[in-house]
Amino acid sequence: VELEMVKADYRQVPPRMQELQRQVDEATAQLGPAKQKIDLLQEKIQELHHKTREQEAINQNMSSDLAALRQQNAELEAELERYKAEAQTLRSEKQEVDRQREEMDRERQRLEQEHKGEQQRREASER
Repeated sequence: VELEMVKADYRQVPPRMQELQRQVDEATAQLGPAKQKIDLLQEKIQELHHKTREQEAINQNMSSDLAALRQQNAELEAELERYKAEAQTLRSEKQEVDRQREEMDRERQRLEQEHKGEQQRREASER
């Protein structure tokens, strides 16, 4: 009886193996596209990592450039303030020179009037 049972089990092995092989083939067929998708996604991830590193390097350079420009701007603003102060000093000096020129013009006119008066008195006394 046991031998018959073993024989019956043995006869069931090939169909069972075929069924298992069919399930493995089916699972493999389903895995193929999924594996391709996974590979594609991994490529995209690598690409994005590379682009991210590139962008970070660009951002770092731009940040450095911005810092340099800010420094340069600060220096230019300081230079502008120096020029403004110098211009104010020159305006003050010009005002002083103009005031002195006006004073000298008045003094010259006074001396010319005085000289004309003396000349007229001399001419009058000569007549």
